[in-house]
Amino acid sequence: MRFRQRVEHERIPLSLMPTLGVAMLLWIVCLLSLRGAGSAADLRPQPPQLATAAGRTDGGRSLPIHVRLRAGGDGRLAGIVLGQQSLASLAELQQHLRQVVADHHGAAAAPAYEVELAFDDQLKYQYLMDAMTAISGYPSSDGRRTVKLIDNIKFAAP
Repeated sequence: MRFRQRVEHERIPLSLMPTLGVAMLLWIVCLLSLRGAGSAADLRPQPPQLATAAGRTDGGRSLPIHVRLRAGGDGRLAGIVLGQQSLASLAELQQHLRQVVADHHGAAAAPAYEVELAFDDQLKYQYLMDAMTAISGYPSSDGRRTVKLIDNIKFAAP
């Protein structure tokens, strides 16, 4: 019986350059396709949307609804100003926003609105959170779910 001698297999040198080239091309194609998808979404026609209580728009782009929370000397909520109108309570603010957003344009228009919230530095955190809750939604008539009002809330520059 004749045994074959073991011969070390010749190692074939692998070049990583073609693999890196393909990976780089895939990466570039992905970047270009993502950039193209973002610009394609901007080409859709946008209907003009009412943004403020007065119903003004800025060239079809909605203007933010300005809400200012004023603090008393002890940090409690002393007043609420919506645009130029003074309001007595957070419930009144919510009713006014419901009338502007939900009642006139339906619940589907709510994401198009934006509230710019300004507040005094002395205002306690609890009142700020209560205002954000009043702006963002209200309980439905059956009490089982929350009806969204305005999701886009940004803080004004100090």
